[in-house]
Amino acid sequence: MIALALTVALPAAAAERAHIVVTIEAHLSLATPSSEIHFTIENRGAAAQNVTLTRAIAGVSVASWSGGNCLDAQDAHASIDTRIIDGADLAVSSLESPNALPADGLLPVRYTLLNKGKRDAREITMAVIHDFGAAIESADNGVACIRDPATGYTFNCTLPDVAAGDAFSFTTFVRPPRPQGLLAFSSKLSWRDPPLDVSTVVRKVLGFFRFIDVTTAADDGAGSLRAAIDDSNRGECPCVIRFRIPPPVPPSGWFTITPESPLPEISPNGSVLIDGGTQTELTGATNPRGPVIEISGAKTSGDGFFVHTVHDALFGGSAALSGMAINGFFGNGIAFDTVFGSNSVTNCYVGIDPTGEVAKPNGLRGIAANSNVYITHNVISGNARSGIFLTNGAVDSFITDNLIGVSPTGADLGNGASGIYLGPGTIRVQVHGNTIAHNHDFGIAIDKASLEPAVDINSIYDNGGEAVDMGLDGPTAAPDFFAMTPAITDAHYDAASGETVVAIHSGDLAPPNIFQFLRVFVYATPELNRAGFAEAKTFLVRADLKDGDAVVRVPADLRGQLITAIAYRLLFSFQTGLAAESTSEVSLGVRVR
Repeated sequence: MIALALTVALPAAAAERAHIVVTIEAHLSLATPSSEIHFTIENRGAAAQNVTLTRAIAGVSVASWSGGNCLDAQDAHASIDTRIIDGADLAVSSLESPNALPADGLLPVRYTLLNKGKRDAREITMAVIHDFGAAIESADNGVACIRDPATGYTFNCTLPDVAAGDAFSFTTFVRPPRPQGLLAFSSKLSWRDPPLDVSTVVRKVLGFFRFIDVTTAADDGAGSLRAAIDDSNRGECPCVIRFRIPPPVPPSGWFTITPESPLPEISPNGSVLIDGGTQTELTGATNPRGPVIEISGAKTSGDGFFVHTVHDALFGGSAALSGMAINGFFGNGIAFDTVFGSNSVTNCYVGIDPTGEVAKPNGLRGIAANSNVYITHNVISGNARSGIFLTNGAVDSFITDNLIGVSPTGADLGNGASGIYLGPGTIRVQVHGNTIAHNHDFGIAIDKASLEPAVDINSIYDNGGEAVDMGLDGPTAAPDFFAMTPAITDAHYDAASGETVVAIHSGDLAPPNIFQFLRVFVYATPELNRAGFAEAKTFLVRADLKDGDAVVRVPADLRGQLITAIAYRLLFSFQTGLAAESTSEVSLGVRVR
């Protein structure tokens, strides 16, 4: 006997208006191991939100369950389908592979299967299709794989039976078509579960790399960083340049590499990761305050790292830099000039020493790029010009969770121009989660020819100019092509509720036949900055504006603080299907009374 129950629970207020009808369609028989059940939930009353669906199905296992928790008014309905399985239920529970190809050229791909069903899985086969022409040469643990002559790229593997509740692991040994790259494949498991034939499919992309080791802090010769970059440029990639400099670790707690001439430009045939953090795998985290690899430009000219790639539209021709302190170079700390690919800088100190507390300026910018770049979790401070400088070609780039102009402890290590500069031809650059302070010019400077910049939740304070300047022309209430600067129309403390109440207005109006979405990010800051501008130091709350207005309540006594806001605007044309987004400058501050 199978017992079925479905309970629909509504909030009390909704229950007074909503009218829920549940219909169950099912044909159940224990003569077969799998049955289908269909529930239709219909709301014949007012809209019901936060609907809770509870199921109780006894004596069976449920393979899938999906449905919503929001029922619209009257004719809207939600459906739930579930399959009840009383037989074998086999799936790939894990799939593992190393990230480097072994010396024999065979990539081990290890599968673990788990039978969660109530019956043994018998007559198991697995069909594997490799998208890039790889071949399975052998397998272990009693598994045999044979190439399908009809296709030439499908391999049919025969597996032992897997008892109910048991797991089974085996490894296939795959020869890829190249010594590094991506291996994409799909695996379809099938088994006989009388009287049904059932199957499940898993798809996976594996990446495996060529490792190049830096084994000396010397400027040149075998095992040097210079030689590793040359190797990555000449050979096949993707590659990982990892650091394996043997002990002893210098008393400072980090190794310093000081090139005596500019390092080779990074121009891999594919993509390359230069990861200073890999040194800790050999000698430990000997610098608790920052990176254990420092690249110093004290004895050379030019940029620290210069990435220039035009090669490979498929694999990227791109570079990722991570876990290094890069300082003291005559030019930029890091410069990107790439056509294809997506570049990144993560967990680096740029313009400061490995402690993060001493400025060692790069002579121009910390990071400069005219291509797609992802910049996250760095400290970019102390540089002679802007911390981050993006120009034409930096499309769909992200600047997130960085310290720009400050040390890890919050000390003043400002950059010599703006914290972030978005120049002409930059498109859809996202700026989020950063602390931007103590920079000589603007916190964020955005050229009039930058398209669709998106600035939301950051902490921007104590810069020499505006927190955000759109157009590089000083405060502008309605700059061309950007969102209008919102206005704080009231800010007062409500003693009865213990909340600070803020009223916000925006004059942005949607053009005809255009949908407009307006959101504001509200901040508190103690005082105007040294140039007399209100900034955006402490994020409080976000609010969506309806008809240009919103009132928000913050559960805190903010009397004496200045309240400011930044607007985000999204326009969407139903006729063309095109969307455009933009950001405003920071509003004038209103002190909470």
